[in-house]
Amino acid sequence: MASNNIKIHQQCRVAPPSAPQTSLPLVFFDMFWLRFHPVERIFFYTLPITHSNPSIFFTQVVPKLKTSLSHTLQHFSPLAGNVFLQACRSVHLKAWASLCKTNDDHSESSSSTPSLPPELEPFFDRTVIETVSVFGSSSSNDKPLPKKWFGEDSDPRCLKLLPFPPRLEDHVRGSFVLTGADLDKLRNRVLSKWDSVDIVEEESNANSGVSSKPTKLSTFVLTCAYATVCIAKAWHGVEKEKNKFCFGFSVDCRSRLQTPIPENYFGNCVWGHLADAKPSEFIEEEGFVIIAKRIHSKIKQMLDEGVFHGADITARRFITLAKEGFETFGIAGSNRFGVYGNDFGWGKPSKVEIVSIDRALTIGLAENRDNKGGAEVGVVLKKPVMKLFATLFYGGLSDE
Repeated sequence: MASNNIKIHQQCRVAPPSAPQTSLPLVFFDMFWLRFHPVERIFFYTLPITHSNPSIFFTQVVPKLKTSLSHTLQHFSPLAGNVFLQACRSVHLKAWASLCKTNDDHSESSSSTPSLPPELEPFFDRTVIETVSVFGSSSSNDKPLPKKWFGEDSDPRCLKLLPFPPRLEDHVRGSFVLTGADLDKLRNRVLSKWDSVDIVEEESNANSGVSSKPTKLSTFVLTCAYATVCIAKAWHGVEKEKNKFCFGFSVDCRSRLQTPIPENYFGNCVWGHLADAKPSEFIEEEGFVIIAKRIHSKIKQMLDEGVFHGADITARRFITLAKEGFETFGIAGSNRFGVYGNDFGWGKPSKVEIVSIDRALTIGLAENRDNKGGAEVGVVLKKPVMKLFATLFYGGLSDE
């Protein structure tokens, strides 16, 4: 979205009623993810007529947003002074929406802080993150990451953002929807061909294996496989030299550590994985089936053998593949985040955009706003690639 399409009416600072001195120690997961560019979302709302009148909007709606944000920051004091009104963390946004919608009796001058629902009350205790073994031996939370993970010339204790490509100014943005019926069709297609589409393992992936035919496939697996294959085929169709692809994704580790972490833990607790796919499999005729099998098998392997299984090898592969000119697909968001459930009192968002996907080859993922069980995919591509992608994406959903 071009900045000249946005008119800024007001800039202000919002602080909690009181801001005690608070700090949070970095844990192992932070040392990896803090160097990556953050995920940035914009939430669009269509206000009802009673709220959209400019005079009402600026005299009633805006003050209510400020007051509820102030009360929210009281629960999220480590964020005070470090978060923007335009982009907020998901759990923080849900808490803000909850207080804005349900606490009309608290004015900005109120001495009491309204409470949050238990599931939205943040859990900050970092001691729940146990020592993890990722380097082949026991590792403490304050141990620096190996140089080979970010390059031999990097400082493993540096928290500076890694270099990222500039925003893709010559690209266009598109949103594509998969309904529950679409996903059922894709699921049946993969399962019906599971045993007939063979996958040959490379020597480097000989131990990864492909799991036996499952009884079901998740929305995440189907959406990621379908979107990445459509992008790869579209890109290859426009630029023939683009023929080497791979897919990386992150895994929520809260329920997968030896001691499960509370669902309302506020902090990084995700880990990255690579699907064990050959570079050309994304553009093969049965690429969708192959990549779906690859992603599903990787997730199953992680569940069976531990979330950090093969982590050291994965880190080296990320670097090697980048040097060899692979185009690496990433994923931002999830179909389980419930971003369309953020209701501030005037209904759910009309659109949610992950704007940061225009920095790299990243797919934005969310639930389908209007269809339970569906998914919404956001992509940023060159115009001719986007045109072919749309043809492949919707053409692949037609009845065969």
